[in-house]
Amino acid sequence: MLPDIPKIKKRFHKQCLVNQVMRSSFKGKVITPNSNLYIHEGKEIILTDEDGNEMEVTLHNSSVEITIDAKDIESVDYENILKKYSDAAITTAEQVNKSLFDDLRKVAESTGNLHDAKGKPFTTEEFLKMLEKTNLYFDENGECQIDVCAGKDLHEVMTKTFSELEKNPDEKAKFEEQFSRIIKKKKEEWYARESNRKLVD
Repeated sequence: MLPDIPKIKKRFHKQCLVNQVMRSSFKGKVITPNSNLYIHEGKEIILTDEDGNEMEVTLHNSSVEITIDAKDIESVDYENILKKYSDAAITTAEQVNKSLFDDLRKVAESTGNLHDAKGKPFTTEEFLKMLEKTNLYFDENGECQIDVCAGKDLHEVMTKTFSELEKNPDEKAKFEEQFSRIIKKKKEEWYARESNRKLVD
């Protein structure tokens, strides 16, 4: 039997899970180890938007169990343990992201901001419809950054669709005109929200 040395175990755990495994396993996910919100008590949080509307969000438990069978102890080495930590980190990331998207869907449905394409293929028209339902935020220069989170298959379809748009000048000009109109409208809405926003004393 190997000796139990807590300090070494703690150091090993930190090195494997935090420094090596977590960052690589969460790469490409919506939530990363750099996104932290510490809540020391309670089971839910209250979110308040610019209009003063409140929404309660229940916290979800994300956990995974790492086990090593007694008969495998002699054959377990550093690489085996590292893989178990890596698999655990990936599973945890998937749990967290699923909970996040479930909550986002509930919020979108409750606020009327959910755009359902009803099985239709992705098109630039569907993208503009989705953009119409999205609150955009602008910086001090009046610029905004539009981030789109999509699965692998949808990402490939979107990339292909916009690539084909580049080859059609007339369709591209039509899209850019509609896109500019929506951005102008969203900027006016943002300025109105900022002007009416209550500042905290």
